Amino acid sequence: MAMLDSQDRTDNIRVGDLFRPLLAYRRLIWQATVAATVIAALLGGVYLFVQPTAWSATLGFRPTFDGSESGQYPNGLPFSPSDVIAPSIVDEVFAKNDVRSHCAVDAFRSGLTVRNHRQRWSWSTRSFKRASATSG
Repeated sequence: MAMLDSQDRTDNIRVGDLFRPLLAYRRLIWQATVAATVIAALLGGVYLFVQPTAWSATLGFRPTFDGSESGQYPNGLPFSPSDVIAPSIVDEVFAKNDVRSHCAVDAFRSGLTVRNHRQRWSWSTRSFKRASATSG
C-alpha cells in the first residue's frame, strides 16, 4: 500500500507544469493576439463601409373607405391592396415628396411591397373594440 501512495504523488500534474513551456513564447503569443484583434477590427470596419446602404421601413395602414372590407371602391370597382403601389400612384408620391434626391424612380418602385395582414388587423381591431367597450 505504501508503494501505491508514492506512485500517486508522482503522477500528479500541476496546471503550471502544462503552461510552463509556453512562458518562453508569451511575448510572441501576446503580439499574435493583438495583431489578430487589430486585423479583425480593420476587416470589420472595411466591411462596414464597403457594403451598400439599404434602408427598410414598414408602414401599416388599413383602408377605411366605404367598401374596402368587401374589396370594392365606393364606385363599385374592385379594390386590391396592390393598387396602393400602382405605377401611377408611386410616380405621384415620388414627385410630390422629392424622393429623386435619395434614389432613382426604378429603385423606389422596386422597393415597395404590399402584404395583406387583414387577419392581424381584424384581430387587433376586435380586441381594441372589446377593451374600449369594457372600459367605457
